[in-house]
Amino acid sequence: MTKQNSTLAYYEKNAESYAARDFSGTFEEYRDLFVASVKESRFKKQTCQGQEAESSVSPKPKVLELGSGSGRDAQNFLTHDFDVTPVDGSAVLARIAKERTGLDVLVMDFADLDFEAEFDGVWAAASLLHVPSEKLPGVLKSVKRSLRENGVLVASFKENDNDWHDDLGRYFCAMTESHLADLISNSGFELSAIEKKEGKGSDGKPTVWLWVVAQKQTLAFR
Repeated sequence: MTKQNSTLAYYEKNAESYAARDFSGTFEEYRDLFVASVKESRFKKQTCQGQEAESSVSPKPKVLELGSGSGRDAQNFLTHDFDVTPVDGSAVLARIAKERTGLDVLVMDFADLDFEAEFDGVWAAASLLHVPSEKLPGVLKSVKRSLRENGVLVASFKENDNDWHDDLGRYFCAMTESHLADLISNSGFELSAIEKKEGKGSDGKPTVWLWVVAQKQTLAFR
């Protein structure tokens, strides 16, 4: 989460009640897609590299979760034997997620990401949408740098033509399907899909979600 004071203030103040909500089934379709895509990407890489992969690839798939919240998704990834690095802007939510998962959660601004080709996948469900529009291109490039070749990104945004704050005080960046496609391509990703899903936000209001699936471009595409 970025330094949008009202957004962070909401999650800090409401962390306990937010974490206690029943999110069962939320994002399940895309979480499963993420898991399958990461496994497929690693399998292809190991197949192409042969025995060299034994020394160059970590024993477990490594994934970066942006916006760990209560730790629900990280907990799911652990059941797939993933090595998970969770990140969140809220120190209170980070504590709750650590209690739930046993993982150390990095409390940091997404604009401060400084990883280099460490992860097989980045999961960013309803998190990058809080990044200010002017900072999002730079954050996406940092996300790309954090991925290994052919690494997978799955992220979701809310569709809207303008930046806005909801009734809870949370900031959201403007996002349309065409704008998202341009951002992803310009950040060095190969776009696999953008899907629209009607649903609700955590404020209970109708929301059109934009789910993007992409891969870090191989050297051949650079």
